[in-house]
Amino acid sequence: MPTIYNIRGTSGSGKTHLVRRLMELYDRRVAYRREGRKQPIGYVYHREGGNALAVVGHYETACGGCDTIPKMEDIFELVKDSSTAGHDVLFEGLLISADVNRTEELNRWAEARGVRMEVIALSTPLQECIDSVNARRHARNPDLPPVKEKNTISKFNGVKKSLERLRQAGVEAYELSRDEAFAHMRRGLEL
Repeated sequence: MPTIYNIRGTSGSGKTHLVRRLMELYDRRVAYRREGRKQPIGYVYHREGGNALAVVGHYETACGGCDTIPKMEDIFELVKDSSTAGHDVLFEGLLISADVNRTEELNRWAEARGVRMEVIALSTPLQECIDSVNARRHARNPDLPPVKEKNTISKFNGVKKSLERLRQAGVEAYELSRDEAFAHMRRGLEL
């Protein structure tokens, strides 16, 4: 039975890093593309004797994931299509980290098909997130000013609120550290 994993967190929480760690555990990948897009829209990872993993979004740049796909509807359709094909599915992004309504609908869709879905919010401390974003900005351009902490705080709180709303709606949702999330998903994906 395939599983859909939705990784959530504010900027700098480690969403993309977590996905990249998981992708390294697979033998080979196939990128899938859409006409008119320079970057892939996602990948399917394969390993000997195991289920394939579809990863939505691209990881060709420092910040990856679903934030590279302009339309939210496309993200959720890619998740559904990949799950229907029998793949485990992994998707993450800042923009979807506070989404509740589409995620509830996806959960209902998954349940109706016997597909397991989990939402995993990274519990990275707020100051660590801010420091990570500032380090990334500084690496890109040392003259950039520090991130506006107010925005990161707002997103951080939005992730927490969405996680609680999803739990109340019956969605299987966890708050885990990056290492806990990696171990949890590694077990779930049987890696």
